[in-house]
Amino acid sequence: MKHLRFVAAAAVLALLVGSGLAQAQRKIIFDIPFQFVAGDQTMEPGKYGVERAKTPGITIRDTAGKSAAILMPLTSLGRPELPSSAELVFDDVGGKMTLSEVWLGQGTDGWLVLATKSEHKHRALREVK
Repeated sequence: MKHLRFVAAAAVLALLVGSGLAQAQRKIIFDIPFQFVAGDQTMEPGKYGVERAKTPGITIRDTAGKSAAILMPLTSLGRPELPSSAELVFDDVGGKMTLSEVWLGQGTDGWLVLATKSEHKHRALREVK
């Protein structure tokens, strides 16, 4: 009987962990209408898929497969109300757009991927649904 309980508990745990990983690994599509910098890469306007990388970090890749960047989060971010849909936040410094925050939605914390020290404005884009 103890063996059966252990097997049942292990199965439930596997389902919970598996579903958590599946959510964390989902690719989210954004339509970005301007040139921007992600990490050390300059990216052209277009559709991009964003997902957690297998190693620590976040991958952003254009859907045409031409360019990609892996971003290393500096710190996690929270908000009083966490967004239910995914969102990218860009820092606008004199018209140069740089990806600074990644929010993957589903009520989870986001990540700071760039800390702009100079005066700047924010521009947020939500995922394409």
